[in-house]
Amino acid sequence: MFFLIPKLFFSLERNDSLPVCFSSVAEPDKITIDTSLNQFQHYTLQNTIGNTGLAQNPLMIVIPGRALGFQYSPNYFENYLFDKNNRRYFFTYKPYTDVSLFLGQKREQVFRLVHTQNISKRLNLSVEFNRTRTEGWYSRQNVNHNNLSLSSNYTNKKNNYLLFFSGAYNKLQSAENGGIRNDTVFEEVDLTDKKLIRVNLSSAQRRISNTEVFARQNFYFGNKSSDSLKTVYRSSCFSHAITYENNKWVYEDKDSSTFDFYNAILEDSVTTLDSIQYYSLENTLAYELLNKNRSKEDRMLKGAFFVTHQHIDLSSRNGQMDSVMNNFIAGVKIDNNTRDRKVGFLFEGDYVLSGVNSNDYKSKLSINVGSNDSAGILSFFANVDNRTPDLIYGKYYSNHFAWNNKLDKVFMASQSISYVNKKYKLEWAATLYQFTNYLYFDNYSIPRQLDGSLSLFSALLKKDFKLKNWHLCNKIIYQYVPDSTVLRLPALVAKHSLYYENGLFKKALSIQVGVDIFYYSSYYANAYMPALSQYYIQNEKQIGNYPFIDVFLNMKIKNARVFLKMEHVNSGLMGRTYYAAPHKPYTDRIFKIGINWKFYD
Repeated sequence: MFFLIPKLFFSLERNDSLPVCFSSVAEPDKITIDTSLNQFQHYTLQNTIGNTGLAQNPLMIVIPGRALGFQYSPNYFENYLFDKNNRRYFFTYKPYTDVSLFLGQKREQVFRLVHTQNISKRLNLSVEFNRTRTEGWYSRQNVNHNNLSLSSNYTNKKNNYLLFFSGAYNKLQSAENGGIRNDTVFEEVDLTDKKLIRVNLSSAQRRISNTEVFARQNFYFGNKSSDSLKTVYRSSCFSHAITYENNKWVYEDKDSSTFDFYNAILEDSVTTLDSIQYYSLENTLAYELLNKNRSKEDRMLKGAFFVTHQHIDLSSRNGQMDSVMNNFIAGVKIDNNTRDRKVGFLFEGDYVLSGVNSNDYKSKLSINVGSNDSAGILSFFANVDNRTPDLIYGKYYSNHFAWNNKLDKVFMASQSISYVNKKYKLEWAATLYQFTNYLYFDNYSIPRQLDGSLSLFSALLKKDFKLKNWHLCNKIIYQYVPDSTVLRLPALVAKHSLYYENGLFKKALSIQVGVDIFYYSSYYANAYMPALSQYYIQNEKQIGNYPFIDVFLNMKIKNARVFLKMEHVNSGLMGRTYYAAPHKPYTDRIFKIGINWKFYD
């Protein structure tokens, strides 16, 4: 939880050898701003339930790394949000601006802006803004998302105080159509205007709003320098963090003539207006031993400890879910200083001492052997997670769904081995998962808990090849579920990219021209219930066993990058069985263009 402390050592220069760097809570080590052409054409999620901006449909097992404590529900829109974990903190010698614009058919517009500059040597201010709009191919697929993030960091002259401050506002709006009514019309009738195909819902809409404010103060201890500044050489840190968050989920449907789509009408037979809103306030105190001791020597072991108080105030439109909740959480971390060492380990453990999630716990152990040279790094991981189910599984009241379940804690354990060799661009991993009391939504969109255990095996292989100017990038995932009654995943997911790369006009212009292929095997995918924003089991429709093929041209000149892409170029050439989810077809052939420009002054 608290251990993910951004390490603010950044650089910003004009050339690629000294690139822009930043840190975030989720990625505490500095990250380089990407200025290459690699994967530039992939600017948004591919596996949504239709077009850009709609809910994500996970094709692989999703094991959330969420902190312990209160959780409302799985969020399939979370990748469209700014939050404290992906907030970026910069330090710049000169103002830096990054502007991106992506355009596609059906009025798809994605705009992104980043601006950061140092107001003084020790104070930085940054702003990020995202806007996503699209009309979609089918009726009721329009999307309007807006995201604003502000961040700042300050360090004092003596180097013993560091302040992070940030805030975000997210407003997501997406129409919901409930899928097409008749798959046969889509599969057998060649309609240019897909809006002529009838959909299940004609007036439904999902709105998600989120406001978050985060502040963290770090107080460092260590020996002072002998000069007049008395700069502190950091050997340990005491910190306090506070997070305020306001979330609101609204589902509205004004057309009662389509209410037969739902299983029941419980309150209002004319209009559906469901809403859940909850406020949370978290305070965390932490103490951490850093890389160096007071004598400025490398520590063999580093450690950390934290305690968190979490307060949640939840309300619903009908008042039946109103509640006030609290949690007290503690955690520890121990790892060895891997600098100049071939073996490293990390242990983290969190436990809920009291509150609504009392006795929940999670722990992680990882061991790394090797280094980033030609030998690569071999890693072993073990995770244990035992937690209270998300609120939506236990208690929910709305116009079409209601339940009050008594559920057991969900237990998950995983063991994995992985190998990464950056020199040879090779990565593989194998993971075994075991679940007890697994949760899912049945074919009536009602939450159920599996009485017993469930296992899953997953294997990953990534390998990139290069022959002169030709590149072949491959990612293959294999998943095996012995009992797929309640857990549905494709056995095979594959992504391949073949492209030619070169520099033209005395290497002033860099280009990549190639083809992307995305494929997953056939399976009974979960269907999407818009009134819940959750996926549920269905046994009527198999999707998959279809390759999605894109052709692209990426170009870069100085600080500008441009791509031209024809997405799903094989649309209609291999049959019309391309679904993003049951009864939700993927987009047809579509032309897209993207522009990114970086300004360093």
